[in-house]
Amino acid sequence: MNRSTRARPTDDELLDAARTVFVECGFRATTMNAIADRSGSTKPTLYAHFGDKNTLYRRLLDREAAACRARLFAEYERNDGLGLRTQVAADTQALFDYAAAQPDGFRLLFGVDITSDTIAVRELLLADIDEQVTRRIRAYLTARALPPRDDERRLANILVGVATTSARHAIDHGLDLTSAARLAADFSTAALVNLPAVPSS
Repeated sequence: MNRSTRARPTDDELLDAARTVFVECGFRATTMNAIADRSGSTKPTLYAHFGDKNTLYRRLLDREAAACRARLFAEYERNDGLGLRTQVAADTQALFDYAAAQPDGFRLLFGVDITSDTIAVRELLLADIDEQVTRRIRAYLTARALPPRDDERRLANILVGVATTSARHAIDHGLDLTSAARLAADFSTAALVNLPAVPSS
């Protein structure tokens, strides 16, 4: 069946194809022709839907970040109120589950093929995740009648960095994601439990 009689692909189908090509080839080597071929579409269709390659790429990054954010935050909400070790393990596993379910999306967001758009989208996503983890650290301190800290956000940034870097390493090297998630969660739990008291400034 030729392209003229085939059902037109949706925006999401076009973006799915683009995601595959960007991950396989990298941003710079990816062409609109390659995306059109992968999607069974045409270059004019891509330009009509998304504009140029940069605009398409940013639209794709925004979509992947929104999906990651929605998945993680839904899990965080379900995990509220669990004990420290259980909650850290469940929260960490949520990121690894996203990486397992959407490895190409994860690679786009947290991989090493970086453009200015990648940096911008990643920073916004990580800032939102950091805020959620900061809130959890505050709840942990409050529940134990511990004083607040002036470095809660930096601590959250470190813990999120451990999880994202561990997940990327596991994905890139074909390691078992469950074991990697467990190790990252154990590390983060130990860091929280053994954290020295620091008075607020």
